[in-house]
Amino acid sequence: MKTLDIARLLALPLAPLYWAAMAVRNALFDLGALKTRRVGAPVISIGNLTTGGSGKTPLTIYVLD
Repeated sequence: MKTLDIARLLALPLAPLYWAAMAVRNALFDLGALKTRRVGAPVISIGNLTTGGSGKTPLTIYVLD
């Protein structure tokens, strides 16, 4: 069994907890308990939870040039 497969199996029980936390967070935004903020400049989001080797830094440099 590969290391990634083992990690996925170990993380599987955490999935319902993550789902529940996100459901509560989204409900708080919907109810107005949590507020969004506007900034005075355009925002570009690059990447996600991936760390290392996915090309975020080169893409950021390209976008800024």
